[in-house]
Amino acid sequence: MNKIRQGIRRGMGRFRVHFFERASVRSVRNGLIMILPIMLIGSFVTLLQSIPLESYKMFIQQFAGGILNTLLLWGSNATFGIMSIYMVVAVSYCYVQELVKDSGRWMGPVVSSLAAYAILSGILTEGFDMGQLGGAGMFTAIVSALLATKLYYKFECLVGVKIRLYADGIDAGFSNAWSAIPPFLFVAAVMLLINIFIIYVCKMSGLQELFQMVCKFIFQNMNSENNFLSGLLYVAISTILWFFGIHGSNVLFPVTADLITPATMANAAAVQAGEIPTQILTNNFFDFFVNLGGSGASLCLTLAVLLFSKRKGNRRLATVALPTVLFNISELVVFGLPVVFNPIMFIPFVMAPIVTYTISYVAFASGIVPVIATYTVWAMPAIFSSYFSVGTISGILLQIINISAGIMIYYPFIKILDRQGQKRATEDMNYLIQTLKESEAYYKPVTLIYLPGTAGMLAKTLANDLKRAIQKEQVKMFYQPQYDNKDCCIGAEALLRWHHPAFGMMYPPLVIKLADEIGILLDLEKYVFNSVGKTMSEVKKNLGEECRICVNVSANTLTNPEFKSYLKEMVETYQIEKNSICIEVNEQTTLMMDDETVELFAYFKELGFSNAIDDFSMGHTSLKCLQTGQFDVVKLDGGLVKGISASQRNQNIIESILHLSKSLEFDVLAEYVETREQQKELEEIGCIKYQGYLYSPAVPFEQFLEVAKKS
Repeated sequence: MNKIRQGIRRGMGRFRVHFFERASVRSVRNGLIMILPIMLIGSFVTLLQSIPLESYKMFIQQFAGGILNTLLLWGSNATFGIMSIYMVVAVSYCYVQELVKDSGRWMGPVVSSLAAYAILSGILTEGFDMGQLGGAGMFTAIVSALLATKLYYKFECLVGVKIRLYADGIDAGFSNAWSAIPPFLFVAAVMLLINIFIIYVCKMSGLQELFQMVCKFIFQNMNSENNFLSGLLYVAISTILWFFGIHGSNVLFPVTADLITPATMANAAAVQAGEIPTQILTNNFFDFFVNLGGSGASLCLTLAVLLFSKRKGNRRLATVALPTVLFNISELVVFGLPVVFNPIMFIPFVMAPIVTYTISYVAFASGIVPVIATYTVWAMPAIFSSYFSVGTISGILLQIINISAGIMIYYPFIKILDRQGQKRATEDMNYLIQTLKESEAYYKPVTLIYLPGTAGMLAKTLANDLKRAIQKEQVKMFYQPQYDNKDCCIGAEALLRWHHPAFGMMYPPLVIKLADEIGILLDLEKYVFNSVGKTMSEVKKNLGEECRICVNVSANTLTNPEFKSYLKEMVETYQIEKNSICIEVNEQTTLMMDDETVELFAYFKELGFSNAIDDFSMGHTSLKCLQTGQFDVVKLDGGLVKGISASQRNQNIIESILHLSKSLEFDVLAEYVETREQQKELEEIGCIKYQGYLYSPAVPFEQFLEVAKKS
């Protein structure tokens, strides 16, 4: 059994890699995410249009000559009404990123994809139904975008030469546009050939009509008397289409017209004739008892996320989507979670409506719940919908049972989704940290919140979380003690620590970087100084007047005029004694040393602060900044200290710095002292102040006081 289970798992894993991780599939998924704001707006517009209250409908239709109704109609037409157009652009753009990783070359493929969609959808033919530009056209939109974009770059690769114009007065943009003409014409020619075949061989106006006729053909060839299997197939195919981003209900509209709507009308006619209605598969049967909340029983999915998901983002989305899902509008949760093209959600998304369909069919066929005799507007919320459509308590109980069954089906997959989401988020977090480290190591500027894909989205989310954490004072200060050669605590370095609820303790340089990118770095560093200022009286009380706390300051904050005035207020507010706090800047900050910066450090000393250089080595700029006489402490570069035992050169460099310290009158402190052997070697060459894991890691303030008192 274990071998069978492992084989199935390996097979599913290979299928996931070969299908769901293909560039084309990722492009569709990312394209759906791109148009999510449009779907969100469209969902709420549709909700406002569909509130099932007669007084409300009369109000929006009559107020100011029906202006509200007109505006809502425009909003619907501008969003869901042309959703397939948005889909073409989004999928083509995302596919460009997958194929060439060049965001500057997207215009040609996107325009070609739009032309392909115009040809394949039949929009150029006489009598085209503009309603096909909405959800019903999603299948053609996806095919057009993927096929046209692929053909565009295939042509470029095969030809191998870009036709450009170079002449006086012709800019690069015009030249690039000219070079897009040959591949565009090639794509248009291929699409025209495909559509000519469809028109003359299949006798259809285009791919869109052909696809719909194939779906209709499947149902037309089934036994019309076998209602259960017909309805089951309808539910399965409709839901599977939704999973692939295609509006199943719209695509299968011909099936609805032939199979479901006549049943609804037959029941209404039976009631008028004084007969008992017998048709089970009516519009309201599917709306209220099968597709609870929309495709895939989305109400069950939304409630399952709210009840069982531990990921804040998923719960937030479910909370926003719940009002629309209650009114049977599922796009937001289906595309936002996402369910579409998400292999984890395929089984429950298809299984939930099949189970609710089976339970409901049995309940209606056995007479436990009376057959629906009248038509109720599809946007009626759950519970109300079952009562108004059936008129009995049994209908309400059936709906509750179906909702509960759907939630239980989704439950284990929500847990899996959480784990997968956390795994992807961890990978993105590691990518952000690695990108930042490479940027610092090679001096390559990077803006994390503008990174493409999910990494950039995570950076934006973390930045917003950091802003809220500062406001709620959830960012904490840790203190790493500093000692002399007599093992007496002489101070500490105050270090920023932020414990994120999802990722744990954050990488400190990442915190600083994100704060800088969203413009709150000054607020963050003022928060740090304020936190340290509050503790200084207790530091002096417990550890003596000579104890000094070092606080790191970034270059951007250092030169901000507001920071100068803040430090003056801080000294007055907390009665900071002279040399109690040391302003620490890294060696890179000293690169900008000029007369104005020298005056700035002199001003800090006048206020009573001391100044320190972190990560000091023997570079030209490092030595030059010592000439100003504004620095009281030099903290040795960690690489020098770590390599002191293995490298005589490191010892010589440290000895040289110590010699300079005597003539220029500054203190030298060694960081990253991790062993007693390192401490002894440093002491032998004259370095008598240390910081590192030999003594203590950075710890919360209360623990720092306890550690320091023991020295």
